[in-house]
Amino acid sequence: MFRKSAIQEEQNKKTAEEERTFGIAKRRMLRKVQVVSFIVMALVSFIFIENVNLIQGNAKVINYIGLIRGDTQRLVKEELYGVRDDELISQMDELLYSLQTGKGEYQDIKLSDPQYQKALSAQIESWKKLKKEIYSYRSDQSERQQLFQMSQDYFQTADYTAQLAQNFSGAIEDRVRVIEWLMIALIIADGFVIILYGIELGKATRHNMKLSSLAYIDPGTGLSSKRKCEERLSDPAPVPARVRVTCFMFDINNLKKVNDGLGHEAGDALIAGFGEALRQEASPHMFTGRFGGDEFIAIAVHMSQADAVSFVKRLQDNCKHRKSVGDAGISFAAGYAVSTEFTGLNISELMNIADRRMYENKEKIKQMEQAQR
Repeated sequence: MFRKSAIQEEQNKKTAEEERTFGIAKRRMLRKVQVVSFIVMALVSFIFIENVNLIQGNAKVINYIGLIRGDTQRLVKEELYGVRDDELISQMDELLYSLQTGKGEYQDIKLSDPQYQKALSAQIESWKKLKKEIYSYRSDQSERQQLFQMSQDYFQTADYTAQLAQNFSGAIEDRVRVIEWLMIALIIADGFVIILYGIELGKATRHNMKLSSLAYIDPGTGLSSKRKCEERLSDPAPVPARVRVTCFMFDINNLKKVNDGLGHEAGDALIAGFGEALRQEASPHMFTGRFGGDEFIAIAVHMSQADAVSFVKRLQDNCKHRKSVGDAGISFAAGYAVSTEFTGLNISELMNIADRRMYENKEKIKQMEQAQR
């Protein structure tokens, strides 16, 4: 869709290969192990595997909570657009039921942590109120603002639940690390075959730690992460003709020059400064995210051409007065595309147009800079 470096493409292929090959058994039977050593090793291995399985289950829970959180936002947006999605509502009901009870269509996704269960109960109550408001909105669309606010409140509740699930998973991961060190000591004592066994279990641990650490917030800017941006752009359906959606693509200028000349800390400050400016100038209902590196996106609904121009101008003024790096402020290139200008396209295709226009804007900026030298 957008440009990707050869290194990033290679890393994606490597990660995909690891996903496909994960779980292939390489462990061998233990031989000539002393009775006491065998008992200790068997006991430690059992505890280790149990905790790894817990991490796997926790990662699944965190993924499902993130799915519910994101799909609720999509559901409310659909309702605000006049699109009813009762099938998604039923899916949300089933997911929340399974998360709370461990039963239903999505089994074995219940966490035993009391704090998490309390937060999940509050989330379910918030969902019931939001669902009631959705049905009410279908018959009385004057409650648009109330529906939107309730969806925001629900998102915060779901976000808190996800954080508690991650905390619970983190405690188990810490315990796994301690057990892993004990296993390494036993493996060294028991021989080369046990070392191979421990390496495979270590790989399983790191793999599941990676799954459990999935996040939707970019830590460098506080905006939506690349994964969240990709989910937002993944809807293949064309934007409804009666809805005006405006897609923005931004690219910070001279980031490589700053990294090379002043160091990556200065580059990080530049990225953080732009992210803060984008967050300040975006309206509450606008989606904003860091798509990767120095690229950022924004998506607005019911924004006119004039408002889009004004938004970019405000962002430029905000960045111009920022002193993230030296006294020059922050320079960026921008491009946008409005769905009413390109009917029949989905949101990803609109973002491609915005990306191309951003590049055109970037070339103009380079030419202006060269002319001024």
